[in-house]
Amino acid sequence: MEWLAFGSMSLAALLPIYVLIARARAVGAWQRSAPGMLHAEALGSWLLAKARIESAAPTPEPAVFRIAYEGRMVGRRSHRVFIKEERCPVRMAVQILPIGGGEVRTEGVVTIPAAELDQLAPGTIFSVLYDPRDPRRFYVDTMHRDRILIDAVTMRTRQTEENYRAQLAFSPIAAQHYRG
Repeated sequence: MEWLAFGSMSLAALLPIYVLIARARAVGAWQRSAPGMLHAEALGSWLLAKARIESAAPTPEPAVFRIAYEGRMVGRRSHRVFIKEERCPVRMAVQILPIGGGEVRTEGVVTIPAAELDQLAPGTIFSVLYDPRDPRRFYVDTMHRDRILIDAVTMRTRQTEENYRAQLAFSPIAAQHYRG
């Protein structure tokens, strides 16, 4: 009888460890998946731009789950929070206004948070991440990007815009304009 009590205590003590191991495996599976790698690439090096939806239609592909730990501010402290977010594949045609001017019309299949699918109406203007080397590649991490005050993507985009404005200001054509 003592062995059963000892065994059940150790099993109860191991349960949180099992949950942590299962979560770590799920996070690793997301990071190795194609949508997970695109998510990491987009948040790691792409820039923000405004886009307008021309058309959007769900695809018959199954939904994927973004599973990760995120830092969230709770009061004055940052906490690591476990996230499990359902993302549905959607074929979207958008018009993107990248940094430097111009416009790019492109179409692709991106995963959108399932809770935000009802906001995909033609004419909707929102922020997307786009690849500066190939502006036809885009990614939607959330339809509510305007609510995020500051993060790495926002800082990277602001720095690129400042560099672009400085490049224009110091170009020979701009210098002649200012000299009169």
